[in-house]
Amino acid sequence: MVDSVLPMNVRHNFNILKQGDNCVLLEKMKTNDPSFSHIKLRFSHLCPVTELKQVTECLKSNTTIKSLCLRHNDFNNQNDKKSGERARVIASLLENNHTIQELDLSLCDMDTNDLSCIIIALQYNKSVSKLHLSIFNAEKSKVLSDFLTPCPKHALLLEILNPLLGPEGAHKKSQELLPINMTLTKLHLDIQCGVLKNIADSLCNNTSIEELHLDICICSGSEFLYVSHILQNNSTLKNLHLSWNSWFDKHPDHVHMLGQGLNKNSSVQILHMKKVTLTGKDACTIVNALENNTNLVELSFCISNDMKELMQALAKNMTLEKVELLCAEFDMKCLSVLMDWIIHRKKSVHVKIVYNEDDSDNEALVKKIRAEVEENGCTECVDVRCSNDFLDSLGIFFQSTDK
Repeated sequence: MVDSVLPMNVRHNFNILKQGDNCVLLEKMKTNDPSFSHIKLRFSHLCPVTELKQVTECLKSNTTIKSLCLRHNDFNNQNDKKSGERARVIASLLENNHTIQELDLSLCDMDTNDLSCIIIALQYNKSVSKLHLSIFNAEKSKVLSDFLTPCPKHALLLEILNPLLGPEGAHKKSQELLPINMTLTKLHLDIQCGVLKNIADSLCNNTSIEELHLDICICSGSEFLYVSHILQNNSTLKNLHLSWNSWFDKHPDHVHMLGQGLNKNSSVQILHMKKVTLTGKDACTIVNALENNTNLVELSFCISNDMKELMQALAKNMTLEKVELLCAEFDMKCLSVLMDWIIHRKKSVHVKIVYNEDDSDNEALVKKIRAEVEENGCTECVDVRCSNDFLDSLGIFFQSTDK
């Protein structure tokens, strides 16, 4: 049973079961109810295809839903008259809907043909700008690679059509003959060992992806090499998320490869490695790699030790505008280096130190920190506060105030 009044911008769960159970939701989709901007469709292997079609038909003409989540759905059903029916239904929706901007297909039970069907539909889609996929085998990675790789025939086709149809007409006709998706700017991938190898070259040459999230479940250490390869060759990627990856812990000897990629990168502005624990030495490798990189302005990671060494490396950097650290070890020596860095930056940086109020050790340290901050005349630059979000560590945030 669904409430007749739904709050704005809430992700609504839509479980497709049997006819009649979803009448209220269907009616709201048909009438473009403004409370519907995010929706999650759930259909099990027991769900009749006819019910799925009924919902997608409403979505085709809907103009209010911006985000569609199909996460954890089962695309395989032996009772379907034809294999791949569910994928074709979703593909038809994507070809006809021009409003959906975010599409989540992560952890779905679908075969390579199902994925191909949906990917082909995305080539014709002009609204989806954010895509979340789970790719766990080589066949599926080949499908994704083809989708991300610019078609070399497209440039040749434009060259032939331009004299005949003009630039605008040539572009329109070329898209009909060889559709290329240029609206996709954010890509989130859950992948396993070996997959990144198959798509790295495609990501190097892609010119539309600006934000890339890589969640690598099983790794071999070679992932650092391919991430470095992408950083060195892609000139449009601006935001790279490597958070929650265990490969940093398991293969710390390969972190220098990431540093090499950053050193030669000319486009990435944000690098997030939250919940990734680095040693002070590895963290310094990354920070020092920015000596020749003036584009990266935002950086985040966890550090397990050698905080002082990292602070000294940060003190040399004058281009980072925002740094977020979770620190396992932090003492007054580290704070002294931090104060020197603030003064070196001519106090044009705001530092927020967040600590867990339930930790008695942190409480004593924080008192000393506040005294040190006041003694150095940095009270306007440093904000010390408590938060239960940081259970075992101090969180330190640097934010540049340069205009």
